[in-house]
Amino acid sequence: MSRFVFFALLFVSTVASAQELYKPRDVKKAFAAGTRSDDGKPGKAYWQNKARYTINIKATPPNRTIYGTEEITYINNSPNELKQLVFKLFMNIHKPGAPRLGGASDDYLTKGVTIDSIVANGQKLRF
Repeated sequence: MSRFVFFALLFVSTVASAQELYKPRDVKKAFAAGTRSDDGKPGKAYWQNKARYTINIKATPPNRTIYGTEEITYINNSPNELKQLVFKLFMNIHKPGAPRLGGASDDYLTKGVTIDSIVANGQKLRF
């Protein structure tokens, strides 16, 4: 009986060790595209975009305003052309009438974010 149990356990352990580790579909796609290597590190086709920010601000607490300029240098390392950039103006939640989950007291409300100009590659853009 003990021999049977021994050989049964030996057989089960051999079958169990022969199985491959499960790989999700998106991980398989990353391996096929070359953006990931088998050890999980970035592959030869991996790329990552970068941005550098230079921000100058002037705060006037009595008026509850902040004035500033920001220069964003965006480096597109993607093999694809960048067709648009999206800027999320989170502080516009403070504007009266902005969609929010609850009400807002008067001391919470502001004029939000006002953009005076946008310049790309030295050219002033319409927005």
